[in-house]
Amino acid sequence: MKNIRLDDMTIKDVKELYDPMFNNLISQDILDNVYNKYLFKYNEMKEAEKNGYDAPSGMGRKFNYLKNILYGWYIEELFFLLIKRNPNVSDVKFTGKDAEHDLKYDHENKKVTIAGIKDTTPDFLITTSSGKKVYLELKTAAKEIYSVKIGNVKQLQKTMGFTDIYSMIIMVDLVNEKYDIKDLSFFTNSFPFVNQRMEGQLCYDFPIPEKDFSLIINENFDNYIKNDMFNVDDVKKYKALKIAEDLDDKEKIREVKNKIKLDELISEFEFKNAELIKEVDKLVSVSPNIENKTWDDILSELINT
Repeated sequence: MKNIRLDDMTIKDVKELYDPMFNNLISQDILDNVYNKYLFKYNEMKEAEKNGYDAPSGMGRKFNYLKNILYGWYIEELFFLLIKRNPNVSDVKFTGKDAEHDLKYDHENKKVTIAGIKDTTPDFLITTSSGKKVYLELKTAAKEIYSVKIGNVKQLQKTMGFTDIYSMIIMVDLVNEKYDIKDLSFFTNSFPFVNQRMEGQLCYDFPIPEKDFSLIINENFDNYIKNDMFNVDDVKKYKALKIAEDLDDKEKIREVKNKIKLDELISEFEFKNAELIKEVDKLVSVSPNIENKTWDDILSELINT
């Protein structure tokens, strides 16, 4: 099964996608219990859609957006149960601001909303058996396209600056049952690109996952921690913001926020400038000497052809 779209799938289709990944790691009874929980939520959502309820936009996708959210919560719950079985983990908690994993229905106004908010806060807080804490953001790929929005990376930076807890992303390939984990150092040494598949948003390429999914059960998250990453500017700026907010110093808060915004604008300018240079080089490679020609030169060549 290649190039699948989760929002084209029913909850039963999704179960058939998820179960083979987990059925040798989690008992079938537990898998079925989680499925039945989300089957109820799915049927409730489909009933609201049939009755013309309004739903969050999500780039205009509305109920397709909610389906993706629901399927994301479904695999997060399975993943949570899997991490709990890891002998290198002593504790794991949901930490996203939508951690209730629930939809709210306003029947009077015929409206569906997400309990809490869907944001880029990492999904899990893991305490390893050595006593270290790490935040883990779960990303899934169902179309063999692996990319991470720049906002997700900024949240890793902010989380580390605000909490002094190391943060990382795990990418799970749903089609090929593979995964890989990258910490902040990977993105610090990478460059974003304009992702037309995501409304032209800036994203980072994530390597094709190569680890067999079953290896997660024994993954040692301590191995990904690089303490020197707390000393990079992208983390220190958020540490400064947290200190300013704790001091409730409005002038310092404004100064730090303006410095963060200034750095972002400079980075955006440098990125766009680099992209424009690429476009110029591409045009020049197709039409050599075009830079040195005036319009008079071109008109003269055309007239004398």
